Formats: sequence, structure tokens, C-alpha cells
Amino acid sequence: MDRDASPLEQRASNAASPRVRRALAALAAVFGALAVFTAFTVAPARDGARLDVTPLQLAQWIRDQKEGLRVIDVRSSSEVDGPLIPTAEAIDLNALTTTAFRADDTIVLYSTEDVHADQAWVLLRARGYRRLFFLRGGWPAWHEEVMHPALEEGASAEAQTAFARAAALSRYFGGLPRIVPGRPGETREPAPAKTETPAQPSPPRRRGC
Repeated sequence: MDRDASPLEQRASNAASPRVRRALAALAAVFGALAVFTAFTVAPARDGARLDVTPLQLAQWIRDQKEGLRVIDVRSSSEVDGPLIPTAEAIDLNALTTTAFRADDTIVLYSTEDVHADQAWVLLRARGYRRLFFLRGGWPAWHEEVMHPALEEGASAEAQTAFARAAALSRYFGGLPRIVPGRPGETREPAPAKTETPAQPSPPRRRGC
């Protein structure tokens, strides 16, 4: 503090300091929260951790034209049991060693079995790429959850809401959402008990004189 400052200026400075410190602390908290949010939403895999994306999440990314999305089909010729996922690129494992990706690309790998996707992940990880995702369940899960989502009759309201979202994505990709019969013996939510009005006692009979 300036020793030549007047007592009035010193008191004003002392009063302002706690407010300044509180303001700086609030800003630091905001920037810290933003850093955590950014790391959670876009950070690549760290320390060898494997990141998964569900078929419906991937469908949403494709429909929304997520920037930098690269969907890579690494099924072998013996594994291929259906067409490519829309926007996907069929790349042989050997070709992945020379395929060019941008450092900030979001790369989603899938196969019919996890073996080839695992090998692709190792190859790309060794090349320094970190935004690597597995399609959870591979091609079979995409075929079932996106192209043919199903809702059982009598499902809960929550399940019906989730199905409506899945059905909208499915139709976008030309899928066939369907309603299927409930499973025999499946436990359902018990129906609310009926409330009966208690019987009123009959009025006493009047005896004659």
C-alpha cells in the first residue's frame, strides 16, 4: 500500500480488497468448472482408458453431423454381416497404419466382434491418436438398437419415452421401430388397489308401542 495515501484512501483500499479477492475467487471457480466440463465432454482417452459410445449416441452424432467425426468399420471379410453404418469408412487393419487422421478427429471404431476393434485401437493409439471410441456392442448393437428398436407392450412410461427418442433416430436412418408382445410371466407394476366405500349400517327399526 502507498504510504503517502490519505487515511480515507487507505480505508477505501482496505474495504475493496476483500471484494476483489472474492471476485477473483469466483472467477477462478468458474474457470475451474469450465475446465472440468470441457475435459468431460471432449477429452480423449487417458492412461490407456477405453471410451465407449452407445449406438444411439453415435446415431445422434451422425445425424447432427458432429465435427471431426470419423466412423471406421474394421470388420474382416469373414465378419461382414450387413452394410456399413452411414458415413462409415471400411478400412482394413493393415491400412490403418497409414490412414491419415487429424489430431482432433473423433474416431469411432466398430466390428462385429471386439477383437478387430481392439486391434485397431492399439494401432491408432500407438500412432498418437487419443480421441478413440468403441461402438458398444459393435455392428450387431447398431442393427438392433438403431435399425430395429423395440418396445414391449405394457412398458413403463419411462421406457416409452426412451423408445420415442430411439424411434425418431431409427426412422431418420430408415429403420423399423416396432412394438412387441411382453414376455410371458414378466413382472408388471401392480395395479392400484380399488377403494371400496364401507357399507353404512341400516337404520334401527322402530318397535311398536
